[in-house]
Amino acid sequence: MAIPITRPVMGESELSAIGAVLESGYLVQGIRVAEFERLVARHVGTAHAVAVSNCTSALRVALLALGTRQGDRVIVAPYSWVATANVIELCGAVPVFVDIDPATFNMDPGLLKERLELLSASGEIGSVRAIMPVHTFGSPAGISELVNVAAAYSIPLIEDAACALGASENARPAGSFGSIGCFSFHPRKIITTGEGGMIVTDDNRVAEFARTFRNHGQQLVDGSVEFVMAGDNLRLTDLQGAIGVAQMARLVGLVEVRSHVFNCPVYRSNEKAKIAERNDYQDAAGCEKVRDKLSKAIFRFDAAHECKEVTCLYNSTNWWLQELVDHPEKLVHRKLGKRGCPDR
Repeated sequence: MAIPITRPVMGESELSAIGAVLESGYLVQGIRVAEFERLVARHVGTAHAVAVSNCTSALRVALLALGTRQGDRVIVAPYSWVATANVIELCGAVPVFVDIDPATFNMDPGLLKERLELLSASGEIGSVRAIMPVHTFGSPAGISELVNVAAAYSIPLIEDAACALGASENARPAGSFGSIGCFSFHPRKIITTGEGGMIVTDDNRVAEFARTFRNHGQQLVDGSVEFVMAGDNLRLTDLQGAIGVAQMARLVGLVEVRSHVFNCPVYRSNEKAKIAERNDYQDAAGCEKVRDKLSKAIFRFDAAHECKEVTCLYNSTNWWLQELVDHPEKLVHRKLGKRGCPDR
């Protein structure tokens, strides 16, 4: 049985929204995309949100908006999807890797400071065009410290917040800390438009560049359409925009459910158990320990009625929890079998 990492949460509101766009006959970027942008900007608390085709495009446009060019350096974490470093190369710049803090899986502020000090001492600090930390697994942990380090050297910070829409640090939304934030709406993210990305910023110049570049360099000048730069075609369709609007209505609820599941006793106990589990299945006695842990976890989960209710709501995004409720014996057998433990 293959258990997916996640499944998008869709329903009648998305179907109805798509139908309305099809009936209108206007399928390309239009009023639905504009509404989606408005909702995201309001949620994040930024002046602007600019929709693009995916988060990879969002990151590349963000770098270009800051003037990234051949020979520049962009500081980035090595623990990320390949797109984070790829966009730096595509702009002609050089990725400079700063390792993560193993406690957060995000860029280590102390190591960032050390790297900037070295670049400053060597006279190369001027080549650093941006710092681009990643909110790994949607967690913006440590972003405030990273922003402070970047500010000390007057270097713009771009948040790769691909997974982090709805997340926050100290009640401040992810995407609003740096000069620019970039989100993804891939089906593995908390909300989805199939594919899609969003650039958020308070910088008018960055927003204007992004809107122009995503649409072939097209801009309205004195009431006439002019092509003012070499641009790309990175537009989101109104079909996607309509789905995005419907998905935004779900965002707060989805975040609440994820938080509830994360704080569920069985989830927390399982996470702690994983730390010691590696050595637990090396022999027969170890297999018995794993079996005992899972049995106790299932008992606690079955007893935790509140967690059980949340899991039913969360079925589409943490399927394994639903399976644990419905078929606990399957997961016990599967886990023991995977570890080479004999089944009873």
